[in-house]
Amino acid sequence: MKNFTRPELKDYSKNQLIDIILTIQEKDDFVKPPRKTSKNSSIPSSKDITKSESKNESFKKFGPKKGHKGKSRKNAPTPDIIIFQKIKECPRTGEKIESQSKSFQRHQIVELIPGELSTIEIRRQITTGPDGKTVIAPNPEGIKDYQRFGPYLKSRISTLRYKYHTEWDNIIEMFYLFYGCNISKGAMNKMFKELREELELEYNDLRNDIKKSKVLGMDETGARINGKKGWGWIFRTDETAFYKIADNRSHNVIEEVVGKEFNGIIVTDFFSAYSENFLKAKAWQKCLEHLRRDITFAYEINNKENGFPDRVMKLLISSIRLKNEIEFDSVEFNKERQKIYDDFKEIISDEKICISKIEKRLFKRLTKYKDHIFTFLEYDEVPFDNNGSERDIRKWVIFRKIYGCFRSRQGAENLSVLLSIIETYKKRNKNWFDRIKDAYGYNKFQKTLSL
Repeated sequence: MKNFTRPELKDYSKNQLIDIILTIQEKDDFVKPPRKTSKNSSIPSSKDITKSESKNESFKKFGPKKGHKGKSRKNAPTPDIIIFQKIKECPRTGEKIESQSKSFQRHQIVELIPGELSTIEIRRQITTGPDGKTVIAPNPEGIKDYQRFGPYLKSRISTLRYKYHTEWDNIIEMFYLFYGCNISKGAMNKMFKELREELELEYNDLRNDIKKSKVLGMDETGARINGKKGWGWIFRTDETAFYKIADNRSHNVIEEVVGKEFNGIIVTDFFSAYSENFLKAKAWQKCLEHLRRDITFAYEINNKENGFPDRVMKLLISSIRLKNEIEFDSVEFNKERQKIYDDFKEIISDEKICISKIEKRLFKRLTKYKDHIFTFLEYDEVPFDNNGSERDIRKWVIFRKIYGCFRSRQGAENLSVLLSIIETYKKRNKNWFDRIKDAYGYNKFQKTLSL
C-alpha cells in the first residue's frame, strides 16, 4: 500500500480518508491501538468516562465503609459562655418546682460570634519647629504612613486569596457582608505586593535550600499569563517547596533554579527537559508510575504471559515489593536486587521481543533510561515515583482551574512566593499564618496598641 505524507492526507476528503483507514484495517498485521485512559496514560481521570457511559454507570454509595467506628465531637473542658437553665415546672404534671439541685446535663454548642471591625485613629501632633517650619510627629512603631488596613485584616485577606483561592469579588462581598467594610481591588493588590516584597528574601533562601538538597523532585504545568502561554514549576523536597513562574518549560528554567550541576539525586517523569544532557546530577530516578501506565497501554495489545509488557511489569512490581518489604541493603535485599538487574538487562537485550510499534517505543524508552529506572534500589531515601511533585504542583493546578489564567505577571509571581512559603511551612510543621501576620508587622502593631 502507498505510504502517504501529511500534506497529501490534508488534500483528501473525509470519505476518502475513511476508505484509506478501512483498507489499512483489512490488512492482517493491523493492530488497533487501545483507548487511552488515566490508567494507561497521563490523561486526567475526568476524561475516562464519556457521556454515554456515564448514563449507565452505577455510582458508589456514599457514607462510611462497613465496620467504620464513628467519632463524636468532644466537649471543650473550659467553655467560653455557660448558660444555666433551671427547672421551673414539671414537664409531666405542670406543677411549679423550686429546686437547689446542682446536677446539670451538659450540652455544648459551637458558635461563631459576629465580629466587629475596629477603627484605629492615629493623631500625630503638629507644631512649629525651632526653625519656624511646621513639624509633624512620626507614626508609632509598626504603623506606616498612609496605612489604611491593619496587619491582621491584611493577613486574613491574603489567606483567602492564596490559600483558599477566593476570587477578588467574593472577598469584597464577604467583608462587606460580615463586617460592613469596603475594600477595593486596588487596595488588595497593594496588600499582596507588600506581602510578596516582605517574603522575597525568604523565598530566595528556599531556592538555596533546594540547591543543597539530597533528593530533589521536579514537575511543571501550564499557566496562561496575560493572554500568553506560561508554565508553573515546582522544585520540592520533603521539607521545602519552591514554586516558580516561567515563560517556557525548557531546561533553561531548571538551570536558572538549580544550576547546571547538582550534587543530589533528581526524581522526575520522562519529560525531555529533565535530562542529564542539560543537568549533571549524582543520579536520576525516573517515575515508575508513569512507566507503569505506558506498560499497561502496551499490555492491552499484547497481554500474553511472558510477553514484553508482562515481563517488564512483573519486574517493576518485584522491585517495588523488594524496596517496601525487605530491609534495605541487607544480604537478602542485595541478592534480590542483583537478580532484578540481571533480568532487566536480559529484557532490553533484544528488540525482537517486541511485536508492535507501541512496544518498540516502550523498549526504546527503557533502553535510553536504563540507568535511571532502579536508582531507588541503590539509595534508601529515593522514592520510585514522583508523586510528591505531582501532589505539590496540584496546588498550582487548583488555582488555575478556578481562575483560568493570570491577568498579570505580578499576580503569577505573587502566587509563586506565597505558595512556596505556605507549603514549605506546612511541610516543616510550622504555622504559616503566623508567618504572614509577621510579614505584615502584626506583633509590632499589637505592641503599639498596648502602649
